[in-house]
Parts: sequence; C-alpha cells; structure tokens
Amino acid sequence: MNCIIRAEIPDTISVSGAYELQLRNFIAIDLLKLYGTFGIEVCYPGSQKKVDLAFRLNGQIYLVELKVESPTNSGHFSSHSTLASAYVADTTKLAKFNQDQTYAGATKWFVAVAYSHVGKTALANMSATVVLDNEAGLRAGLHAV
Repeated sequence: MNCIIRAEIPDTISVSGAYELQLRNFIAIDLLKLYGTFGIEVCYPGSQKKVDLAFRLNGQIYLVELKVESPTNSGHFSSHSTLASAYVADTTKLAKFNQDQTYAGATKWFVAVAYSHVGKTALANMSATVVLDNEAGLRAGLHAV
C-alpha cells in the first residue's frame, strides 16, 4: 500500500488517469530499488498473454496479476464487470504459467485495489485466504494462487 499512497493513486483515480499502469510502475520501481530485479508485462511461455509483474526475491520467483478498480465504473476491474470475473480470468491465466521450467515453483499472487464501497465489499467477501490492507481510503487484497 505504500506504493499506492506515494503514487497518489487516489488523485489519479479522481481524474481517470492510467492508475493501474501507474501503480504497476511504482511497484516495479520499488522492487528495483530494494531487490534489483523485476519485470513488467512478462510473456507467458508460448503465448501472447503477459503477466503484469514478475520479480525474484531470495531465490524465489513471484508472478503478480494486478487489478485496480475502474474510476468510472464502481465494482469494475479492468475489462471485468465484477471482481470475481477478474479473479477467475487472472488466476486461470496464472495457473498456466507452470508450463515453463524457468518459472517452476513460482509464487503466484492476484492483487486487487479498490476505492469504492462496492469494490471494497467485493474484496472483503472474496475469501478468508485474502490478505487485506486498508490505507488512504483504498483497500488492497492479495490472494495467493
């Protein structure tokens, strides 16, 4: 959430900016500063699809799909009309990342950021396995896949 606050995502949302791209870039910058390695839009093996973020920490590879709630459509995440449909699409995509030995044993995360009551409620209702963080009027949820 520190990345979200520093990136002034709430202000970006208020002007319908490219908030998901901006957030992804701020996270990537932090990863680079802290660990010296990261990737944005990493291609899935044998596919044109891409994972939003990939990084290595202490020998472990992490793959992250990121969804941020639409500033103009409460409860919509990217092209999905519900958080549940975004979750199914991205976790299905992440499950297919096992096809390449380069990423064998990778830790996979689905991360969502919500700002509206609808989006925050959807995050809270996802499951008991979701880690939630609330700061600066936003709620972020991380679900290990």
